[in-house]
Amino acid sequence: MALSWSIARAMRSAALPDIPTVGESVPGYEASSIFGFGAPKNTPAEVIEILNKEINAGLADPTDASAPVRATWTRHFFNTGTAFRAMYRMATALPKPVASALAFGGTRVAYWTLGGTRAAVADNFRCAFPDLSPAEIDALTLRTYHSYSNDVLDLFRSVSMPQEQALELFENCDLHGGAFMQARAGGKGVILVTGHFGNWEIGGALMRALDLPMTIVAMREASDEINRLRIEFRQRFGADTIEVRQSMDTALQIRRRLAENRIVAMLMDRHVDRDRVPVTFFGRRAYFLRTPPLLAYMTGAPLLPCSVVRLTRGPG
Repeated sequence: MALSWSIARAMRSAALPDIPTVGESVPGYEASSIFGFGAPKNTPAEVIEILNKEINAGLADPTDASAPVRATWTRHFFNTGTAFRAMYRMATALPKPVASALAFGGTRVAYWTLGGTRAAVADNFRCAFPDLSPAEIDALTLRTYHSYSNDVLDLFRSVSMPQEQALELFENCDLHGGAFMQARAGGKGVILVTGHFGNWEIGGALMRALDLPMTIVAMREASDEINRLRIEFRQRFGADTIEVRQSMDTALQIRRRLAENRIVAMLMDRHVDRDRVPVTFFGRRAYFLRTPPLLAYMTGAPLLPCSVVRLTRGPG
């Protein structure tokens, strides 16, 4: 357990208002840290200009980086620590057919009770598949709920699986493992980018089975209990977590992990404040993270897109 005794800066921290400064006990005492940003030699002027603009914009942003993530339509009973832990116990203690049947019923309850979430998913499908009928959109939305439920069950089961059994969840492990090892051969780490597509979290099981060191960059969950449980699961996969918006030196932490030749995984389709690039996605304005390609350029680490998709065949 870490204890904070005092703050070396001249004023108290907004994030830790109850912790006194050293100057309150030792008049005149002050010690501050200076953070700087650099780029490789011969970096093009236009890249320097972009970096300078975005860094200054971030520093000028009045948003408190230590503030908790605002609750959105994802705040509901099925996304609480109680439900999360209950599903984990069900997935790991019951036979797979029984757990799957219970999850199937629970998914239908969630589908009919979470009207806002259901409407948001259906709206996305209407944009992607404008020729589908309302009934077909509803059916596709329900299938998505069931798919997500199956992905969560697979994730929970994989947490305690031995290496050989975990490898059986994936196809072409030698091929994919070779791609990761080849990307790490340069010794500069790997920036793995994925999105909210397929079962992105279960990739940790594959990394552990292949003995590949991984760090996950993620936003803090709205539920403290779920946040803690997710970090615990990642640790059991051998992965550590860097939480964005919780520290001023997030980029430096990522840089250190890359220098250790680790695989650093990020979700590209969840932007943070001004760290974003506008794109047109199915005719709508959407935003992707700007940081991963910039970090890849500045560090020389390869940028490796990756996703985990369920197949209709196989043991999964």
